[in-house]
Formats: sequence, structure tokens, C-alpha cells
Amino acid sequence: MKQVLAVLAVMLLALPAAAQHQNNHFYVGAGLSSPTGSAGDGWNMGFHLQGGYGIPVSPQVEIVPAIGYHTFGLDDQGTSASGGGLSVLMLGADAKVAFSQTHQKTSPFFLGGLGIGSAHISDLTIPGAGTVPGDSETKLYFNIGAGLDIQSSPTMAIVVEARYINVATSGSSISFLPITVGLRF
Repeated sequence: MKQVLAVLAVMLLALPAAAQHQNNHFYVGAGLSSPTGSAGDGWNMGFHLQGGYGIPVSPQVEIVPAIGYHTFGLDDQGTSASGGGLSVLMLGADAKVAFSQTHQKTSPFFLGGLGIGSAHISDLTIPGAGTVPGDSETKLYFNIGAGLDIQSSPTMAIVVEARYINVATSGSSISFLPITVGLRF
């Protein structure tokens, strides 16, 4: 978590330098993440933070190297267990394709990408049974999604997006649906 916050802070501090490159954009956002599939059986809805740097390759396509952090609390299902939270740190890149010209006030988009996801489950303490040690695993992930850029000023837009993310861990994969509200500078 501290690493993600440090990267986001550096990105925000670099905004004045990025302003010199008018075609490139910084993205920052946060929102809710809902675990799906087998992850939905063990963890509650969580939250996430993300940031990226958009590099246009055409008027409607940009490549966005990005970092994200998702966290979910254990669904103890009335057992009084504690710990066992899931966190996923992700580093990857997305291709973002706008469906309209860049000069329009509202622009829908589609995105998809790949990267590395580091999933960590914290120690789980079960009353009367002891503590089960946590585990970590770093694997490939993919994501697909869609959203809307809403131009709020000549240099800034509000971005709303939804994604499906799947981290291919050993055994069963971890999948979740984050909904993000953010800013593009």
C-alpha cells in the first residue's frame, strides 16, 4: 500500500512537467472493487487506487502504462475469524480506444491490457484453531473494460470506467470488477 501511494504521489508531483507534453495524460482514480467467481465466496467488496500515464499512438488510441492496488476484507461468514484479507498490486499497460474524436466533450472508450499482478493473502486467525499463515503469488493478469471521458476543462477530464480483471493464480484465478471514478490531466 505504501508503495502504491508513493508512486501516485510522484505522479501528482510530476504534473507540471507533463503539462509540457500536451498530448500525454496522467490518470488517477479510485473506486470500489467487487470480487467475482471463487474470490466472491471468500472476500467482501473492497476498494482500489490506480494511476497511469497515457501515451497517444493515434488520435483515438493511447497506450497507458498503469499501476493499481486492490484490497478486499475476509468474508468470515460468522466464524469470528480475523485477518485473511486479500490485496493485489498490479503493474501493466492498457490500450485505450476512444469511440469519438478527441475534441468532443464526452467520449466513450474501450480498454484492454495485460500485466503482472502480485496477490497477497494476510495471516488468518481462527478462534480456537490458531493462525493460518498468509501467502503471496505473482502472476500475469488481463483486463477488459469500457468507460466515459467527460471533458471538464481544456486540460482535465473526469473518467468513469468499469473493468473485469483476472489474475491467473495457481489453482483458481482471482477475478474482480472494479468501478473507478478518476481524473485525466
